[in-house]
Formats: sequence, C-alpha cells, structure tokens
Amino acid sequence: MASTMTGEQAYSFVSGIFGGERTFRLGANALHWEDGRHSGSIAYADVDTVHMYLSSQPYGHGTQICTIRSRAGARCDLKSKSFRPWGRSDDRSVRYLSFVRTLINRISSFAPRASIFDGLPPAAYYGQVVALAAVALIMIAELALPVVDWRTASADAANAVILMGVLTPAAIGLAKTVFRGTRRRLDPKSLSDVCGVV
Repeated sequence: MASTMTGEQAYSFVSGIFGGERTFRLGANALHWEDGRHSGSIAYADVDTVHMYLSSQPYGHGTQICTIRSRAGARCDLKSKSFRPWGRSDDRSVRYLSFVRTLINRISSFAPRASIFDGLPPAAYYGQVVALAAVALIMIAELALPVVDWRTASADAANAVILMGVLTPAAIGLAKTVFRGTRRRLDPKSLSDVCGVV
C-alpha cells in the first residue's frame, strides 16, 4: 500500500507468522497505525529517538527496521519485509524506504532535537551480543567434548556435527546483526548511506 484516498502516504506489512497486517499512515501531525484490532499514534513533535538498522539473516537479504520511540515511551517498529503463510515473506523495501524517508523528514521538522541513529537500540544491541556469546560458548563446548572424552568420541562427534548444523546459521545471523548494529548518530539531512535511505 503506497497511499490512501485522502492523499496520506501509507505503508503496511505483517510483522510475524502469527501477526495481522498493520497499516501506518503519515498524518499531518502524527504517525498513525492500526491493525484491525488496535490503533495508535505518535505525534512527530513527541518523537525522542529513531533507530534504523538491519536485522541480518544467515543467507540472503536481511530485514530493514525503523524503530521510533516517543518521549512518553511509546514505540512502533516498521519493517521492510512482510510475512506470508508458511514462513514466506515479501520484500517491500522500495515502499518501506520511501515511507521512512518521508517520516524522518517530518520528524526532523516537528522535533529537531530528536536523536536519529543508524544502528540497534542499546537494549537490542546488548541482547544480540549476549545471544551471540551464548551460541558461541555452546558451539565451543560441543566441539571440545569429543576431544576431552575420547571414550565416546564417535557418538559425541556425530551429535556435535548435527548441533553445529543447527547453530551455525543462527550464529552467522547474530554476528552480522551485532557487527553492523553499532549505532552512530545521524544528521537527518544526510541519510543517503543508511539502509538504502536516500
């Protein structure tokens, strides 16, 4: 969805396998959203922080995400991928980037003191770091066990190979997100190098 009958720019996506479609609209003074059951809004002038980052996948393209928080603590996330049944997804990057570009421009006009960042919000970043460390420790332990306990090396080696096949893609995705997720403050007038926003 690109626009509405009233001329407001809009963007919609399904955030997860069990979620419904949520539609965002750029009103004159606020960002509005609704999903058929719930609705809400954040006034542009009340925006405190914006984080734009890439949630990486082990293989292929990741999901671009724009997280907005108000001074009162309200939050909303916009994502460039929309989920479909059976785990499939649509890449809506073109419409997402157009919408986010206009949204950032409005936030910059109404809330010039809002902080805009390229990178993960701090809590999400450290959560990803902890998850990556935990996965890495499990992988190291599984690889070391057959060496330490030579009597069951054959059985442990087979188990380790299976577990490595499960954990390696998760570790790759986490590592990409962490290494690309270090945040830096942005000038809203120069967003051309951020997640494709031009």
